[in-house]
Amino acid sequence: MSHSSTPAQDPPRRLPSSIRHKKTPVPEPEGKVNVLLSVVFAGLLSGLVTTTYSLSYAVFVFSGPLSGYLSFGIQSALLSAMLVALLVALGSSFSFSIAGPDSNSSAILALITGSIVTAYQSGQHTEGLLPTIWMAIVLSSLVTGLFLFLLGRMRLGRLIRFIPYPVVGGFLAGTGWLITKGAFSVMTGRTVPLRDLPKLIESEWLYLWLPGFIFAIVLFISLRKFQHYLIMPALLVSAALLFYLGLWLTETTVTEAQEQGWLFASFSTTQFHPWKAFSLSQTHWWLLLEQSTNLMAMMAVVSITILLNATGIELATMTDAELDRELVSAGAANVLTGFFGGMIGYISISRSLLNQKAGGISRLSGVIAALFCGLFLLFGAPLLVYLPKPILGGLLLYLGLALLAEWLLDAFAELSAFDYMLVWLILLLVAFWGFLPAVSLGTVIACLLFAFNYSRVEVVKYVFFATEHSSNVSRNFREKEVLESSAHDIYVLCLQGYIFFGTANSLFERIRKRIEDQMPKLLVMDFRLVSGLDSSAALSFLKIRQLAEQHSIRLILTHLPSEVHHQLKVTGCLLEDDKICRVFADLDRGIEHCENVLLKREDVTILQSRPLQDLLAAHFPPEYLPKLEEYLTQVRLTFGETLFEQGSASEAMYFVETGQLSVHIELSETRKKRLTTMGPGTVVGEMGCYLERPRSASVLADIPTTLYKLDRKSLDEMQDKDPALASALHQYIVRLLSDRLTRSNQELRVLLR
Repeated sequence: MSHSSTPAQDPPRRLPSSIRHKKTPVPEPEGKVNVLLSVVFAGLLSGLVTTTYSLSYAVFVFSGPLSGYLSFGIQSALLSAMLVALLVALGSSFSFSIAGPDSNSSAILALITGSIVTAYQSGQHTEGLLPTIWMAIVLSSLVTGLFLFLLGRMRLGRLIRFIPYPVVGGFLAGTGWLITKGAFSVMTGRTVPLRDLPKLIESEWLYLWLPGFIFAIVLFISLRKFQHYLIMPALLVSAALLFYLGLWLTETTVTEAQEQGWLFASFSTTQFHPWKAFSLSQTHWWLLLEQSTNLMAMMAVVSITILLNATGIELATMTDAELDRELVSAGAANVLTGFFGGMIGYISISRSLLNQKAGGISRLSGVIAALFCGLFLLFGAPLLVYLPKPILGGLLLYLGLALLAEWLLDAFAELSAFDYMLVWLILLLVAFWGFLPAVSLGTVIACLLFAFNYSRVEVVKYVFFATEHSSNVSRNFREKEVLESSAHDIYVLCLQGYIFFGTANSLFERIRKRIEDQMPKLLVMDFRLVSGLDSSAALSFLKIRQLAEQHSIRLILTHLPSEVHHQLKVTGCLLEDDKICRVFADLDRGIEHCENVLLKREDVTILQSRPLQDLLAAHFPPEYLPKLEEYLTQVRLTFGETLFEQGSASEAMYFVETGQLSVHIELSETRKKRLTTMGPGTVVGEMGCYLERPRSASVLADIPTTLYKLDRKSLDEMQDKDPALASALHQYIVRLLSDRLTRSNQELRVLLR
């Protein structure tokens, strides 16, 4: 869909494949004179295209019953083009940005003005139509501008990114439909409701819109196929020449063309001053209040469009976009233009890329484009009667068809079936009910869609048993045997994300099924990756507690955030002096507690008081144990005493007989992390001793501890005097290290599932 990156095209809102790929920035011309000429040319070209679009939007909004006020609409559109283009050019994060009235905002503005006209036609009001229309334009620009400005100042632009992609697509497809329908009204000079669509093929209507339709198709095909920035201006000029060639060949005068509906009637925009011409008392404020919902839709759609346009420019030019800055500049520009009765405008992806590719590498080109629109506003009135309706209407028709094709045809291959159906649903709502139901239902669908999709995200990131991922407590071989025999007694669930009613219930069902299939004795739930939970999820955890209580299962909760801890306490899941549910600071401490519970049940704690020979006998040849003690020196540590420091020389290894040691690594001057805890029957410092490298961590006593030291000198002496004993010791250390490596591999497999 390379057509969406065509710089002369106005409505690209989706980020198509051509923009998603990297673009080569346009090389800057060499020499100051060449640069200045390029900037001026780009500014004039951008100003011409912006003026043409602005006139089309003015005709679009002021079509049908409002066509008599078209002079006011043209002034409003050109005023917006001048002021918005100027302020956005100076304040945008892009140096080549071009801004002005846009199809999306014009479509909603046409809805607002159309609703006001309908109220007048129904006989509710007889006077004050134009003042009310003018105030609607003023309020829409002011309110939307203020909203954009505050959104950007509070740096909330990123929140727009959370709107689901298909919902945005539905809004834009609906905009395409409104513009398409409005284009026929522009070309025929009559309102075309859905029930009157068959009349378009009647001869009195057909000759008015068919030329514009052909022009729209030529635009559509050409801009999808060719990428040059001069395609759009060339087609506009060529269409105008062909139109007047047709008038010359048929010997039709300008006056006759006006009477037949091909050209606009004569009017002037140079002396219209609405603040002087109107009194606020002439405005029907209740009619404006009834449009508040459409104004809300306007704010939402304009915000989304600015995001999409800025992102599209960013990807197409490899230039960083500051979304909040774009919102602030567009907001300030619309507040200013609103005071003068100008329509809503903002940055345009198509005109900005046109400007950049034409050589507009500085903000001066945007200023020149704004001045061009301003000069046309002041002196271009005599030229407006020569603008053919088929060209302006055809341009609008092209914009509408491009949006419809992008979201109904091109998106078919890129969106899922559900997302594509959602685009159609919102489009139909816009077509038959209007933007208010579409925006309302779209918002509801967005929430439901988020809840549905998020509920499909697995709330459990990792699940394993303690044998696959044990605690950082180094156990002796006897303790390891006991824990391995109780393989399925410790069931661990590592949770993730924000837990709400959809995911919490699936977690409850998963735990209940596990209990039915193979009942664990201890259930561990780690909350380190959990960002929060809602009240319904807290009730699900209460149900999990009740289920555990029924089956005599202990619950262990780790890494519990303070907010989550409070919620679980309020719902009754956590109690004072709780014997069912315990809370630990981290997963390691929680699994350690579970292991100690199992060891206590098997009465393995008796090992605490056994001598070193008994602790090593299971995996060390008994005949060598008395000889080993001859090379060992007893060491006693008090509570908190350090065995060795991180970075110190490795001169010995130690066999733990009683007590407990903790190994800590220093991450910074103030932060330490426990790597492992070692109890009776374990060995500490063996790797440094063998490798003769500085200690990689510090070791200190958690409780009074008794160890036996084997220094490097004694080990060398053992190898010389008793090689068989040294070999037995080496085999014991190799088995110990192999066991550690095996456990590390098991833990890696669990984390990489």
